[in-house]
Amino acid sequence: MNMSLQRFTDLVDAYGGDLGRWPESERQSACLLAEHNVHAQSLLAEASGLDNELGKFVLPAFSGLEKKLINQALPSRQPFFMERLASWMLPQPGHVLTQLWRPAAAACLPLVLGLYIGGQMEVGAGLNAIDVYVVSSEEEELYLISLSDYAEVM
Repeated sequence: MNMSLQRFTDLVDAYGGDLGRWPESERQSACLLAEHNVHAQSLLAEASGLDNELGKFVLPAFSGLEKKLINQALPSRQPFFMERLASWMLPQPGHVLTQLWRPAAAACLPLVLGLYIGGQMEVGAGLNAIDVYVVSSEEEELYLISLSDYAEVM
């Protein structure tokens, strides 16, 4: 299997200059490329130098660090906006108002639903609030006058 120089560069960046740490499926084609390509040889030399420098560092021993990290308390979680809103609007569990709040909220639901539906509906096809009181003919005007209580008291 032939390996591209880009793939070889990616493997050098990931695994370093020691071909023994590379995946077994990639080693043989990487060795063939490194034997015949000068650029691949220089990449391996650079990575080996970096591996040697990194190998010189000694990590300090932190006794009990793992135990301290595991036993450390996590920071408190900040509630989301909806959680803060719900805790502000609704009484806390076990509070006296909890028993009164639920029926009051249930009684307000039809009102809220009616306001929502009423806001979504249109007044009528082409009618405005002013159009309701406009009289279209003289007969209609006489009819409306006869229904009103304008009798003169003598």
